[in-house]
Amino acid sequence: VSQSRYWRQDDSLGQETESIKSSSARDEFTSEYSREMMLGGLLKGALETMHLSKLKLDDDTSQKAFLEFIKKLDYGKQFLLLSDVKQLEKYRKEMDDAIITGKLNVVNEAFELLDKRYKVIRVYVMERLKKPFDYKQQTTVETDPDKREFLKTEEELKSYWEKMLTLEILGRYADAKEEQDYPDDVKKGRRAKTEKEKEKDKKERLKKKVVKLTQEQLFAKAVDEVTKNYEKIFSRLETQNKKRDYQLDKFYNSITEVFDPHTYYMIPEEKDDFDIDMS
Repeated sequence: VSQSRYWRQDDSLGQETESIKSSSARDEFTSEYSREMMLGGLLKGALETMHLSKLKLDDDTSQKAFLEFIKKLDYGKQFLLLSDVKQLEKYRKEMDDAIITGKLNVVNEAFELLDKRYKVIRVYVMERLKKPFDYKQQTTVETDPDKREFLKTEEELKSYWEKMLTLEILGRYADAKEEQDYPDDVKKGRRAKTEKEKEKDKKERLKKKVVKLTQEQLFAKAVDEVTKNYEKIFSRLETQNKKRDYQLDKFYNSITEVFDPHTYYMIPEEKDDFDIDMS
């Protein structure tokens, strides 16, 4: 009997604890939901009544805002796949409803997709940089995102990233080689103009006993620099994309830009910086 009572009390305690946790999570969700509904209401009112464009938040502005939102999510088309964008298409005419109700399902789903893609690309890039590249291979890559479409498969996306990594490594290699061969000219922002000047530079370096890096060492240096750079980039991206204010910045400003590219919503952190700069 004693044991039976003990387990019943334990179960009761467990249920009560779970109830408290659920209640806490529910309160947190309700608080966030209320805040976003209030922000949306204020923004809608300001845009529709005070903005000179006299636009209204409707299905037409919603569709334009959706396109802006996709751009802000992944302007370079480096992470999301075409299927991800199509998955979000159901919200194309609901951006106006979301800002009014505060139910930002489009934001939640979009950043879940983005986080998923970031992790896949991060693993690929960091692993790919550990392997040798073929710098002699003839290939082309379009760097202007406005001239490219979202890619269809992960394989295509990884192929794009490999080309971009190769391009970046070659660029850093060329800069390092130029700085090594013509250090004074690089500092002045120009190259030696004559062969005589180049030969003079060479003799001066020999006098100073400057040790030049080999081509292999220069490429290794370039790869190391690119690796460190992307470690910082991916770390920053994954951190900032989980911040709710950052997510709201992308959503609200996709709507304000439909009214005017110079009208924007500032997250608290940016507003504080703005106030300091203006004071």
